[in-house]
Amino acid sequence: MKKNEKIDAMQMDELIVKINEFAQLAKTRELNDEEKELREILRNKYISIFRQGVKQQLENIKIVDEQGNEITKKKDGKNEK
Repeated sequence: MKKNEKIDAMQMDELIVKINEFAQLAKTRELNDEEKELREILRNKYISIFRQGVKQQLENIKIVDEQGNEITKKKDGKNEK
């Protein structure tokens, strides 16, 4: 399995552990170019997963008026009923 395939298969908690390992290492010495590149890839993957989660949560929010009618707008701008 290639490095990028391994990163793509990582879960959020695994990414956090690896990113924190690089943070601790960077406090003791300067990271080499390969480590900096891998850290950046891991950070970008983490941000991508985080954004997907937030987007999913926002898409599942339903807005209800005072009478209890759902007034959530669809992506096309029309009210959902």
